[in-house]
Order: sequence, then C-alpha cells, then structure tokens
Amino acid sequence: MTSDGEYFPQREALRERGLWKVQHLHGELSKKVFVSKNWFKAKVKLSKAYEHLKEPKRDLRWGNT
Repeated sequence: MTSDGEYFPQREALRERGLWKVQHLHGELSKKVFVSKNWFKAKVKLSKAYEHLKEPKRDLRWGNT
C-alpha cells in the first residue's frame, strides 16, 4: 500500500517474476563471448530488468509491465 492509499496486491508476484528474469538474463550473459556485440545486447537487457525490479510500483502505476 502506498502513502496515498493505493494497494498493489500483485507486487510480490511481480518481484518474483522480475527475479526470475534477472537470473535468466544473467545466465544468458555469462554464455556470451566477453565484449562481443551480443554480450553488450545481453548486458543492456539485464540492466533494464534490474531497473524494472527496482521500481515495481512505478511500473504498475504507468502500465510499463
């Protein structure tokens, strides 16, 4: 629940899904050749997943899930 009374029941589910996605993308990154173009692409995807994991309320509020 936020300070203005909004309630987000699926917040824990979003966190679990986000954690799974971070773990999955981290595994993909580890299999790429270091400093290759595909390694950089995987790194960008991983950083975006971390950003979504960091601010789940913001994602719910603006519908960016």
